[in-house]
Amino acid sequence: MAAITEGAGFLVAAVRELVRDAIATVVSRLAVYAAEEVATFGAATPLILPKVVSVVSSWSARIGRWLTALLRSLDNLVPLVRRIEDHIDALRRLLDRLGRAEEEFHALHRVKKKGAGAVQLYKLDSVRAIADKYGIDIDGLRITLADRRFRGYCGMTKPDGSITLFVPGFRSEEDLARTLAHEKFHHDELAAGKPYPRDPDEFEAFEDRAYAHEDQWWEDQPVRPEPRRR
Repeated sequence: MAAITEGAGFLVAAVRELVRDAIATVVSRLAVYAAEEVATFGAATPLILPKVVSVVSSWSARIGRWLTALLRSLDNLVPLVRRIEDHIDALRRLLDRLGRAEEEFHALHRVKKKGAGAVQLYKLDSVRAIADKYGIDIDGLRITLADRRFRGYCGMTKPDGSITLFVPGFRSEEDLARTLAHEKFHHDELAAGKPYPRDPDEFEAFEDRAYAHEDQWWEDQPVRPEPRRR
């Protein structure tokens, strides 16, 4: 699209220069004929008039051909622009489908009822404190906090193994501990060479394994949350 716009701009500018120079040429010749007319006190009119008509008509025809060629060239660009628009529409539809697919993937989350323990502050200090308390090794993990507006699920592990935590994962001490154990399990699977899920069925199995690990880990966990303060 940029190349088409730039090319059309150069083409219009070139024709504009040609037309301007042509008009300047015609005006200069007419000035010469006018001077001859004045010098001969009108006696040369029968000779000059045909020249004037010839110059004007010839240059008008030439300018007309340039403008016609310019319009034809610009018309030839229209199908290319329409093809680009079709590709842009196809890309937009593809991105919409990908966005819906991602939403469907994330719709598979299974956030349970609020766990035991106090609400945790939504910051990385809370993550480090809970990981230390429950013996979850997060050294080397790339953990970030999502925008507070996104509240659909507790955590997400991306294909590159990085982990994003969300507000629901901080509803309680238990929630945050479970979320860290859950997402670390995903990370460790990916680090061991397991592929990231490519469709909803694979994603369901991906989550099933993590939830099974999370539940067993919590059941075997000797540490328990501090009671909620009233």
